[in-house]
Amino acid sequence: MKIKLLSTLALVLAQTFVLAQTTGDYRSKISGPWNSVASWEYYNGTSWVTPLTTSPQGYPGQYAVTAGAVLIQSGHTISVGLTGISTQLLGTITITGTLYFLGDTSGVDSTIKTSLIVVTPGAGLISMLYKVTLYVPVDNSVIETSTAGMNGGNCSNNQTIILGYTTPITIDCSGNLKFTYVEADGGTPNAKPTSNTPVCQGNPINLFGDYAGLGRNNAVTYLWTIVDPNNATVTAGGTAQNPIINSPIVGVYKATLKCISTYSSNSYTNSETINITVNPTPLSPIIGAIKPIDCNSAGSVVLSGLPTGNWVINPGNIAGSGASTTITGLAVGSYSFTVTNQFGCVSPATLLGSIVITDKSSSTWNGSIWSNGIPTITTNVILAGNYDTAASPNVTACSLTINNGFSLTVADGKFVTIQNNLTVGTGATLNITNQGSLVMINDAGTVTNNGTMKVNKTTTPFEKWDYTYWSSPMTTTPISYTAGTTFANWRSDHAYYFNPANFLDVNDDGFDDNHDDWMGATNMDVPGKGYIIMGPTWLSSYPAVESVVFTANVTANKLNSGIINTPIALTPGVITDDDWNLVGNPYPCAIDAIKFINANITNIDATLYFWTHKANLGGELNLGPDAQNFSQSDYAMFNLTGGTATSATVSTTGSTNAAVNSIPLGNIASCQGFFVEAQNNNVNLIFNNAMRVGSAIAAPNTQFFKTMPVKDKAEIKDRLWLNLENKDGMFSQQLIGYFENSTNDFDNGYDGLLNDGGNYINFYSLINDTAYKIQGRESFKENDQVRLGFFSAVAGNFNIDIDSKEGVFSTNDNEVFIEDKLLGLIHNLKESPYNFTTESGTFDDRFVLRYTNKTLGTEKFKKTENAVVVSNTNKLINITSSVEMIDKVEVYDLLGRSIYQKTNVSAKEFVIQNLVSSHQALLIKILLSNGQTVSNKIMY
Repeated sequence: MKIKLLSTLALVLAQTFVLAQTTGDYRSKISGPWNSVASWEYYNGTSWVTPLTTSPQGYPGQYAVTAGAVLIQSGHTISVGLTGISTQLLGTITITGTLYFLGDTSGVDSTIKTSLIVVTPGAGLISMLYKVTLYVPVDNSVIETSTAGMNGGNCSNNQTIILGYTTPITIDCSGNLKFTYVEADGGTPNAKPTSNTPVCQGNPINLFGDYAGLGRNNAVTYLWTIVDPNNATVTAGGTAQNPIINSPIVGVYKATLKCISTYSSNSYTNSETINITVNPTPLSPIIGAIKPIDCNSAGSVVLSGLPTGNWVINPGNIAGSGASTTITGLAVGSYSFTVTNQFGCVSPATLLGSIVITDKSSSTWNGSIWSNGIPTITTNVILAGNYDTAASPNVTACSLTINNGFSLTVADGKFVTIQNNLTVGTGATLNITNQGSLVMINDAGTVTNNGTMKVNKTTTPFEKWDYTYWSSPMTTTPISYTAGTTFANWRSDHAYYFNPANFLDVNDDGFDDNHDDWMGATNMDVPGKGYIIMGPTWLSSYPAVESVVFTANVTANKLNSGIINTPIALTPGVITDDDWNLVGNPYPCAIDAIKFINANITNIDATLYFWTHKANLGGELNLGPDAQNFSQSDYAMFNLTGGTATSATVSTTGSTNAAVNSIPLGNIASCQGFFVEAQNNNVNLIFNNAMRVGSAIAAPNTQFFKTMPVKDKAEIKDRLWLNLENKDGMFSQQLIGYFENSTNDFDNGYDGLLNDGGNYINFYSLINDTAYKIQGRESFKENDQVRLGFFSAVAGNFNIDIDSKEGVFSTNDNEVFIEDKLLGLIHNLKESPYNFTTESGTFDDRFVLRYTNKTLGTEKFKKTENAVVVSNTNKLINITSSVEMIDKVEVYDLLGRSIYQKTNVSAKEFVIQNLVSSHQALLIKILLSNGQTVSNKIMY
């Protein structure tokens, strides 16, 4: 039961080489683990072989048989891992290489059953790393070594060798052996300090002192030395076995435990140092926006001030990172949250009651108050009482339901805005007044009608025999005399839709050659399609105003919503600028004209044409959609540059005192029909809810053409409106605008083409030799000049004047001049209108719009007269021209159909006799020998 020191190498070598090789002996083959057969060779009585993994071989001591001697050869390291080894009885173990034991902070026990271990001096080595206890439990066991044959590894003095369970021997840092023979149960202590590391800031550090080794019955003294993260000593020489450090600071503490064991007046000392980490404790999360439960989602709260790195929020075990997050999916109730940082430290909880989730998903109107507050776009609205926006605020809803038997009225200038679905219950009524608006946002939103839906619309003033352009806001609307229907008081025998497939204009005069382009209509059943209907012709006075009510009172009929595809097509023939299609706003609210244009700009010439039909010249009757009173002159126009009007002032009530602006201002009213020109054949116009105009726009649903009152323009641009007019009420307007994203060549969406349909007068600008009512040009430059042209069917005096101006033209820094090249004059239009005299005809080279002036003159105008007189006496139509020969005469009926034609007249007087026509207004179109055209209207 002792260790023998071998003083000479010769003795060891002699002992090593005299060992005979017998069956069962082992020797190391390579460096490796003790418990791997690959590390060993086995002598089977004849030769050295790799041992089998099965009994009775395996690695040394694996199976229950008496093994032979074991040799760890020079240059080989046989290692014993953290789990140690437990073997059967072995013969002598000779170490010429290294036997390596790996420990840890808790200590590892390794056992080798042998009576003799020989460590070859100068070559063999037993090496131990950290806390290792080697048991050699065979009675009278011996380790034969020298001081050089033992190495303490990390010099912690925690290595222990125990022979026969009686004699513990420790190893010092130099590898020397300390021989101390003690009685049974004696031995040296191995200090074992532990703690509750890591610790969160605000919690105490708890230190625990203990030791390992024999001598458990001996008295042990504990001494602690503790240093904080600032390298300050907190405790020096403390003798408490389990000290506590309260309120530690963030960082790493170093705690050293020294254990002293005394036995038979001998003291055995061992020290061990551990680190204790104190991690920061996060602050309580900062409470941000609290969202109640709404129609779209459960409640939520925003929490910020969260710690760096990964964190977990509770309740909910919500993992994430970042300075803030939104906790979603919250039901009704009160919530308090903590956050755990990446070190596992938990913050204080948010103040209980500071996060309260309420249910705002719906609110019910009982006829006087809301059950859950004024609704918003995230509230499901239920009307369990009548609601009228004339006396109550606009309604904004996620979805809206009108309960059975109740009504919702949307008053003029008021709005109901719905994110998703609309439901009208049995016996319930939705009533949208003339300028009220119902706006739906989500294209996928549904409309369910189990009651009655109504959209009211009041026309602007119309003359007898006049037409209004319509589009139905319902799935279908009959056009019928039947009492109670939408157009019961109207001339449903003169209701038409425009069929582009029948429009052929070979002579390019603006009219269909065989006048079959207008087709009779009995039902508005194509959403987004336009229709024209003649107003009542039996009223007591004109101009007159009529109101109609579009009504849906069956489940299959309801308000239009969502994506609507309306077919458009090219017209036949080779002319490229006559591909007209009559379409209309399909919704019960205004739509944004610019959004409509941009959504369809690849398929249309992006100018929109709105029928206005100004008052008749000379008080005569209207003659139909294809005649002069129903020509392009009566269409207000709009594109991305802006709009042009058909007259400077128009009455909305029949009173001459009610002046209004007929310039389209960018919003297309509900029920409004209008023309577009197709650029591609058999494609669809797109309407969608994104085009619908809500309450953020001032008076969006008021400008129903014909004409409606002036509204403020939402955006100021560099634009100039010019009028050409005379004292008889002839009027034509054009628009010039300057933009960064347009050019001086044609730009679809910014340039609106003139479409001459036999107008009295036309006023336009030119790009090359093409006439435009609206022209968008590149950014304004003072030296820009714009060529202007005009057509007049009559000779006489006219004025050119500024109707409106915006942007650079509104300041005194920029003048506006008209140059008359015929007379050599330049006139400042900002000072006064320019008055001139003209013959009838087309004049594309007389006027230039400019912004600088070089010469001013006062020359008189040259006057010419070209008189053509048309009279009707006793059913004889007399035509007299005092100057030019009459070349051709053509007569049109109310719908613009040609009912009489005479060519090659070659006379200054002509009489039409026995014309077959009922009592109606007729258009007489006279072509003179000089190429000029004169038109007159008569009652026949």
